[in-house]
Amino acid sequence: NIGSQGDLAQLQPTIDTSNKLVERLSRGCDSSCGLQVALQNLRHPCLRFMFLDDFKDGLEKMLNHFGSAMSHEIGALLNSSHHRNKSPYSGTVINQINNPEIMSRLKKILAQDIKLYSEAKKLYAKQWAKPLMSCNQGY
Repeated sequence: NIGSQGDLAQLQPTIDTSNKLVERLSRGCDSSCGLQVALQNLRHPCLRFMFLDDFKDGLEKMLNHFGSAMSHEIGALLNSSHHRNKSPYSGTVINQINNPEIMSRLKKILAQDIKLYSEAKKLYAKQWAKPLMSCNQGY
């Protein structure tokens, strides 16, 4: 319950680590190399990714890329609304997003994840256009 626990930036100490995206894609590399390792892994031809803010496009890319093997499951997701955020705290979160002080603190806390997300947005179309390779192959 975000409203009773304070603002988003104050919640950060209760989270086991900031920069979760970097941590996931760098497999626990320390902060000195985590972002670079995450970016390298993001660019690997064995990886495909989607964005929640354009989930439908990602599902369509999966459908086009993987074809009939996943068409039933992906089609069901495309025709559902289960992936949409229905959070009861959206009003509170929106107010916090519009608060420059809170957003400034969050941007400092999540600086590496923000950089990774920005780079992923730039790589998105190129990544889906690459031939899919095994993660055991070099590139």
